[in-house]
Amino acid sequence: MDTYGYMYRSSFDVSTPSSNLLASDDDSGGNAQFQLTVYLTSGTTYILVVTTYIPGVVGPFSIIASGPAIVVFTLIVIPTPTGTTVPTSTTTANNSCNAKPGSIVIADTKPKAPSGRSLSSPITYHGGPVMTNSVIYVIWYGNWTANNGTTIIQNFLQGLGSTAWWNITRRYNNTSPITFGRSTTDSYSQGKILNESLIFAIVQRAINSGALPNDTNGVYFVLTSADCTESYFCRLACGWHTVNVRSNLKYSWVGNPEQLCPSDCSYQLVSPNGNAGADAMVSVIAHEAAETVSDPYLNAWYDSACDENADKCAWTFGSTSLASNGAAYNMVVNGLKYLVQQNWRLTTQDCGML
Repeated sequence: MDTYGYMYRSSFDVSTPSSNLLASDDDSGGNAQFQLTVYLTSGTTYILVVTTYIPGVVGPFSIIASGPAIVVFTLIVIPTPTGTTVPTSTTTANNSCNAKPGSIVIADTKPKAPSGRSLSSPITYHGGPVMTNSVIYVIWYGNWTANNGTTIIQNFLQGLGSTAWWNITRRYNNTSPITFGRSTTDSYSQGKILNESLIFAIVQRAINSGALPNDTNGVYFVLTSADCTESYFCRLACGWHTVNVRSNLKYSWVGNPEQLCPSDCSYQLVSPNGNAGADAMVSVIAHEAAETVSDPYLNAWYDSACDENADKCAWTFGSTSLASNGAAYNMVVNGLKYLVQQNWRLTTQDCGML
């Protein structure tokens, strides 16, 4: 946890609804995380009140226990970063959406299953900052030699900011198109079996070596080759995004499912560009990019089920056309055809492509 900010841990035995929990930070550095382990009584609502002088944090927060459990609250305390916009809102953040166990709070693209679980619940704003003037950086991790997937994906990213699809994302208090910065390679510096902390180590290595800039407006994508796995891959996620609090770096991981789980993280085995793994990754990358800029600290835009904008439309594609090889597609970017999931339209509160 120390990698991700100053850590203050306290355990409280909560036995009555009137018990109060208070966490405060007097660290002048401005970045901190509080982790509270709370022992809950079944069926009782507890309120976690957070007091801080640092912008971007609101309260109170509550969670209802459905049974005896240990719930870990993780509160990310950050100053308003340069290059972000904090719209005026009185909405209270729902910390239960961010209270995920583990050392890193992540938001993921789940394996293939048509969305619809929360379509009736609107996306609302919860007070956190969003990103503007965002730049995408890519780390091609593993072995991408002789794989035209790098061309397919980079072509998409270079044109993403000018698409009608991305204009949907810009309505989430984001007035600028996303741009592509540059890419670098990493030949298994952290091995082939990865987890969240190793993914961030890959990002750090690229920045520390000078291969990529240290850019707090950046979204760093670690795109792993088909022979790599990650602790959530296939089983729980096809990709995810998160933020490193101490460095204020937003980053994402997306895996190539071609070898390990084409049936879980690919919509079709025959793809528009003849590379099923890379074509499948494009949709997940778009998903994570849209969520990162609209909810970079996991406290801005989401619904009552904790779903972010792209979550609500995951694995739904709307009207499609057929490529010459029979593959479905619904976008053309810089001359190449892609099948990309729909995006959640804030103005009409539904899924669409434009």
